[in-house]
Amino acid sequence: MAEPIRKGNALELCSYFPYLDYHSTWDTPEAFARHVASIDEKSAWDDAAWERGSSFSGTENMAEALELARTGWKEGVAKIEKIRANIHAMHPVLVKAVRYDIAGSVANVPRAISGNPLNMKANDLSKSRRRPVITLISSMSANCGSSKEAITNQAAVVAAIIDQIETQGYACEVIAVAPTRGCMFNGDGKFKACTSIRVKASNQAVDIGRLSFGLGHASMFRRLVFADWCGDNRLRDPVGRGLGSALSLETTSEDWAKGIYSLPSAEGVENFFKKEDMAATKGLEFLVNKLKEQGCPAFAGQLPDTMRKAA
Repeated sequence: MAEPIRKGNALELCSYFPYLDYHSTWDTPEAFARHVASIDEKSAWDDAAWERGSSFSGTENMAEALELARTGWKEGVAKIEKIRANIHAMHPVLVKAVRYDIAGSVANVPRAISGNPLNMKANDLSKSRRRPVITLISSMSANCGSSKEAITNQAAVVAAIIDQIETQGYACEVIAVAPTRGCMFNGDGKFKACTSIRVKASNQAVDIGRLSFGLGHASMFRRLVFADWCGDNRLRDPVGRGLGSALSLETTSEDWAKGIYSLPSAEGVENFFKKEDMAATKGLEFLVNKLKEQGCPAFAGQLPDTMRKAA
């Protein structure tokens, strides 16, 4: 068996899925964009990433996609604000008042009238100080039949979910992954390749525009990731033209015990993400339920409908 191919400046990401035959890993979207910008289109074994037109990839050309990777997806911020309102409504964050102080958020009227200076309930900020880390591995892979809108809307929903997780006092590490399975026409279809990008470190604040593009805007996947694959001749035979088919990478119960959870792409569930309003409701519910099924503490509570019926 051939030696697995490992490349990039974040090889530690290979530990999440050590069985991959090819793993391209990058520590930031900017580092990944620089890598893609260095690829010579003329030497690539397929030109899919550089085709002009936005109907499939979401941008007119590679230059536009690289600019979004560097500066963020500004137009996506308004989209995410709508989704954020829905997720806050579904899972409101309540800060528990636990002790009395001279300042706080809730007044105790009897104490104030009696002259007790400790007449306010102070918020418990200890959870925020501890900041336990949750790692999300979010997939952007979707086959050619999936619309660019579905891929992009799924990324927007994931960005809103991450914002909600951090609002609850967790620090979130986010890895965007793009896995593919080799083409059956070129081989046995068993070759597994993936490009992974750390789009948010646990100590970074949420930058919605930057995050939503890096998580899987159609151009992140169908231009930058495609360029990464097409620029490496080692993938020409095992992956082949058509760039394989979407592969699902899922975390295990051992990962969940370490605070590592996976989110699926829009592949196979495009109807949840095809339109913005559907993504902000059904798509959001679908992804939150996936995290609940894995025991993600940020969404602990009532079981999702699918699990409750099975119980």
